Amino acid sequence: MLKWLQVPRVVNLAGESDTVIGWVLSDEPPMEALPRMEQLRQRFHEADPGRFCLVVSMWPQTPHVPEKTNLPVVCVDLYPFFGPDDPNGPPTDQASQAFFRMNAHRMVEAIGEKNVVPWVMGMCFSEIWGPRKYDARWHLVGRPGSYLHWRCPSLAEMRWQVWETLRSRCKGIIIYTLAPEPPDPKTENLPPPDVTWTNVLTGSATDLGPNALTNPDCTPTPQLEELGSVYQRIASHKELIRQWKATALLAAEVTPPARRRWSILSTVKRSRSQMTLPKGTDMEPSHCVQGKGLFLNSQQMKGDSYVEMDLRTNGYPAVISSFRGRREQ
Repeated sequence: MLKWLQVPRVVNLAGESDTVIGWVLSDEPPMEALPRMEQLRQRFHEADPGRFCLVVSMWPQTPHVPEKTNLPVVCVDLYPFFGPDDPNGPPTDQASQAFFRMNAHRMVEAIGEKNVVPWVMGMCFSEIWGPRKYDARWHLVGRPGSYLHWRCPSLAEMRWQVWETLRSRCKGIIIYTLAPEPPDPKTENLPPPDVTWTNVLTGSATDLGPNALTNPDCTPTPQLEELGSVYQRIASHKELIRQWKATALLAAEVTPPARRRWSILSTVKRSRSQMTLPKGTDMEPSHCVQGKGLFLNSQQMKGDSYVEMDLRTNGYPAVISSFRGRREQ
């Protein structure tokens, strides 16, 4: 734990560098450590008022962070994609997505009207306990007898984590992790892990994909390139995303396969622009039915700024356009 007298020294090391935008005070602190996190936040604010602080918290503790601290950013780490037959996580794609949505929603609801920004830390890694090795593509492969805990997301799942974070009313996303575990010939012959669920240990070599956003030779993975592509689409809409608000009003009902038009209001007046959602983006009808994921401002229902989305629920691209002016009836 960082001591009080060390805080100014750490801040001085960062200096005026614009590559340091804030301070992560702790990774997954337990509940009893949250008062300490608030004290540490105060100390950093005194020493470095121009930068913000946050902790990265596990989903059970996250709703308590805005209650026990005054951190300006609350960040939950959500790693939804588990290995096949893993008893310690959601076993299906549907359950994995529900886990992500539910806990992002719990964080936002816990923040309520506080002036706090919700972030999500998503995942890009694979984790194997026991014998494992890298193949020629730098994919991490579980050897027979290994426990496949987490698997690397597919390219579609990388996109989905970003879009779902925004749909869940969160304002930022970080992806863990950047660098993989280094290759080590000793891991290839490790014994099976000492676990009670031996029935799920793999019986054959199983490829779990890349181990991080970059490979051991520092080259980018396809997941990193896909993430960059999504970030590029979002970049010009940051102002709009920051000001999205939720509403309980019903905006649309969509039954797949179908194509519908619906409008959402924003507090931002912009010239016309477009953002294309890639194929595979998760836009199920259930996201729209009760307006839970629609970013509307009920105070602007008669305003002169709105966003119109051409929503295609059968897996094809959707186009979001923002306009200045009233909607034509």
